[in-house]
Amino acid sequence: MKFPHRHWSAVQRRFPASLQVANTNFIKSWCANVERVFVNFHTSILFQGEGELEVNGQRYPLKAPCVFVIYPRDKVLYRASSPSGAFSQLYFDFEAAYVSELERLRLVSRSKRVWTLANPAKIWAFAEELCALSHTFPLENVVDRVDRLCERILMEAQTSPEAESKEDCVIDRVLARMQAEPQ
Repeated sequence: MKFPHRHWSAVQRRFPASLQVANTNFIKSWCANVERVFVNFHTSILFQGEGELEVNGQRYPLKAPCVFVIYPRDKVLYRASSPSGAFSQLYFDFEAAYVSELERLRLVSRSKRVWTLANPAKIWAFAEELCALSHTFPLENVVDRVDRLCERILMEAQTSPEAESKEDCVIDRVLARMQAEPQ
């Protein structure tokens, strides 16, 4: 996938969403260390690789497929365990002003920095769509879709197929009880 790094912040929105993406990128075979303080809210989706994430002194193992998030002003170090464990990752950022909206929508939580991705094939399909949008010009024609797609990626990354199945079973049982009860 040839994915261009795009800066979306300055692109005019026609249909502004409550969340607006600052930038997007996909990096294949990343094994360099990243050590810095982040300015934006950062989401990385690892499709391949393993390593470690350290946020403000707290360490988290990383093993694809997984998601990790970094808040503005977090002091961060993340690295692949070795060149053979290099990361292939999709990432996107929201400006710091959107953190409260991300939390209000329950798309992220400071208590959940890393989690396993239960549906990597679905998220990969979204990454391919994001790649296609990133190749479309003028960017003004697609930026609103990029915003909503990144929001959807975060939502879907929180949802496991097992959880959906369990919820469906509960709904089916409730409906069956309601239909069995006399009116």
